Amino acid sequence: MLPILQILIAVRPILRAILRRLFLLLPLVLPIMAGCDDGSQRAHVNAMQQDVTRATRELVANEAEARKGITEAQKSLEQTRASLTQQQSNIQSGLEGLETERRSIASQRINDTMTAGTLESIGILAACLVPLVLIGWLMLRFWETESVPTECQSWIQDV
Repeated sequence: MLPILQILIAVRPILRAILRRLFLLLPLVLPIMAGCDDGSQRAHVNAMQQDVTRATRELVANEAEARKGITEAQKSLEQTRASLTQQQSNIQSGLEGLETERRSIASQRINDTMTAGTLESIGILAACLVPLVLIGWLMLRFWETESVPTECQSWIQDV
């Protein structure tokens, strides 16, 4: 929008100059139209018409240049818009990748927590079963040999 305003601001003085010239011609053209047929006035009116024609050509040229500037500004705006759209899609795909990674990490944390809890429970159970297995083994040995060595008796008493 800014380039369009700049172009309109650039063309504004030209339009003012043309309107001023037209207003200057008005007092000269009105007597001719009213029926005054003076040779010097006719020459002056012809000169003014040439000025108006020249000013009109300049106006048309400046207007074409302004339109060209507007067209270039629109192309630039479209390129910028396309670039922004591409950047937004890149950002969106990056966000989707981050969300996928976040979910994966959350899932892994849950699994790690469950695994750690299971391993801890197995360790506690093993620690609790070691004395019972040892006592059971010693009792089987006692029944097989019917005599418990003195070392085993002290272990059994300690437990």
